[in-house]
Amino acid sequence: MMALAATACGGAIIEVYLGALVSVVTTASNPNDIGGISDSYLVRVKEGVEYYVYLSSPDGNISGIWNANADDFIIQAKPGTESRTVTHRFSEGGFQEVFLRSLDSDMPSPFTFKIWEP
Repeated sequence: MMALAATACGGAIIEVYLGALVSVVTTASNPNDIGGISDSYLVRVKEGVEYYVYLSSPDGNISGIWNANADDFIIQAKPGTESRTVTHRFSEGGFQEVFLRSLDSDMPSPFTFKIWEP
């Protein structure tokens, strides 16, 4: 099995396997992210492989997961959306830095995400 390695801003490294749900409450702020909360993660992926990406937030406060290498969102959810699943191909393999972005900088936001190969 390929591992997914995640590290929250200022936190310990958490390793989970692809397909495992990651559930956390966003509380950290990225100084480069204006008007929201952003937690960063490192994801180990294969280049060109299509992955499913699932994002859920019971309070509908998640805006999406941003891929730093691609300088674009992997997945975006509109305000009030509780969950969404998309497919995504990473243009580079190895560890990719992704940021889970929350819309509201004043309120911790619970979320769940999962990345897996079909």
